[in-house]
Amino acid sequence: MALTTILLLLNQSRPLNARDEDLQSEIHRSFDGGTRSQNPAALFETVFQLVPDTLTITRLDTGQYLDVNRNWEPMSGYSREEAIGRTSTELNLWVNPEQRSELVARVAHETDVRNLQVAFRHKDGHVFQCRISGARFNLHGCDYLMLISRNIDMEIETESARLKAETLLRENEKKYTTLFQLSPLPLGLIDVSTRQMMEVNDAWLTQFKFAPHHIFTDSQMHDFWGSSEQPDAAIQSLLNQQEVNQIEVVVKNNLGTEVICLMSARLLDMNAKTVFIFSLMDVTRQYQVEKEIREMSAELEIRVRQRTKNLEDANAELASAVESLHRAQEKLIRSEKMAALGSLVAGIAHELNTPLGNSVTVASTLQDQTTEFSQALTNGQLKRSALNQYIEVATHGTELLMRNLSIARDLIASFKQVAVDQSSSQRRVFDLATVLNEIIATLSPMYKKGPYILKTNFAGQVEMDSYPGPLGQILTNFVTNALIHAFDHRDQGEMSITSRLSDEKHVEIVFADNGVGISDADQKRVFDPFFTTKLGQGGSGLGMHIVYNLVTDVLGGEIRLQSTPGAGTSFTLRIPLVAPHISPESRETDLITNV
Repeated sequence: MALTTILLLLNQSRPLNARDEDLQSEIHRSFDGGTRSQNPAALFETVFQLVPDTLTITRLDTGQYLDVNRNWEPMSGYSREEAIGRTSTELNLWVNPEQRSELVARVAHETDVRNLQVAFRHKDGHVFQCRISGARFNLHGCDYLMLISRNIDMEIETESARLKAETLLRENEKKYTTLFQLSPLPLGLIDVSTRQMMEVNDAWLTQFKFAPHHIFTDSQMHDFWGSSEQPDAAIQSLLNQQEVNQIEVVVKNNLGTEVICLMSARLLDMNAKTVFIFSLMDVTRQYQVEKEIREMSAELEIRVRQRTKNLEDANAELASAVESLHRAQEKLIRSEKMAALGSLVAGIAHELNTPLGNSVTVASTLQDQTTEFSQALTNGQLKRSALNQYIEVATHGTELLMRNLSIARDLIASFKQVAVDQSSSQRRVFDLATVLNEIIATLSPMYKKGPYILKTNFAGQVEMDSYPGPLGQILTNFVTNALIHAFDHRDQGEMSITSRLSDEKHVEIVFADNGVGISDADQKRVFDPFFTTKLGQGGSGLGMHIVYNLVTDVLGGEIRLQSTPGAGTSFTLRIPLVAPHISPESRETDLITNV
């Protein structure tokens, strides 16, 4: 019964193909060739698996799958083991579960259903269309549903493509007629075999002064073309596989006026005829304008040559002015740099004055004591008390001398390193905290004279491969700006410099003060060249601009300004631990160019 049902469903669900016919032949040979005695279950299993469509057997009452053939998994995505014992609802197979309910109801009433189109959902979630046929059969008192399913997505796409092609063809025919009539260029159709004008569009009638619905006679066509050679030559060129694009022709309109046109043409097959379709673009006015343009161009060339000479002279003067400006800018930058270094030298000299003066005083005292000791020794008047006193003075004096000389040595070492760095801008590997402390030591004379303090908090063990000189120049400009601008007319002030690692490759250095702050309008211009609020009071306005260029171009980092008027200012530097590799010449050129 099940085998017969399969064959019946196959025959009625779709036309038989070669594979189906081979399957049926094999089944008939099995029955007619004396193999009826074979195991029916084995034969059914063979047919069940060889059917080219997807076959499933389910219980009609519960919907559980009892068996599926080998085409089930490619169609649904579920393996046979995943399907057996489960229902299509559990597998979420039906996109619209109502379709299955309708199928079961019809099968229960009509026994079998043919060629229903339904939507199934694949295991991966995509939806596909199927044509199904089903039949109910009874075995051992239980009703079962055998379902044949075939994916028809390709059929639907093919039919949709066919309908689209037909629609497109009809639309193209309509578009052709519309485009032909609405074209702004005059268009005409000539029958190649008879050389008669078949049709012209409205633009043709308007352009060449013909009345609507005009019918052209052979004599009128001859008068229009002047001779038949012009269209004949174009037609022959097209027949010889040559292009006809914008060939110059001269025609006469209905008033007898000559019109210069550019003709483009093609050959078309239309209703079993070879048709010559051509366009004529009136260029009479264009040719007249081109002639006028050529005459004007000759006159303009003379003017251009004279103006070019004047422009070259002006450019030469401008280039000279720009070169002078570059030299002035370079001088300003070096002056700014040397001014900072000069201020550093003056401060260090003042700081060295105290320890060196103390050292001279101690040395002169030791010299006097030594002279007295020598005279007492020479005269034989040396006493034990005098010897002990001399030793005590010498010991205390040398301690003072060493202490003051050590202070001077440390100041000189810091100044030497900072001065070398700022004057040479050489790249080297250094400990950030050490360099910052050296810079602070050289800057201390600038703020120790007044009621100002500088607090520091440096992260330890931060090694950098960068340029300590530009870093020192940046901090020098920060401190100088704070003393001149932030604490102007204030009897006290506090500055701070902190450093920390922001990540594995960058360090963050923050300079802050509690001064007067910067207005919102000035914050937008702080890093502009030649901007200063102390115009005419000794400032060049290049300090913060140089700072910006040193941070971004030399150190390869970024700078951020935060300020609230009346509450102070902070500059945050975020620079890489390893600076980008650039040549000294490039650093100098970039700095001057950016100014």
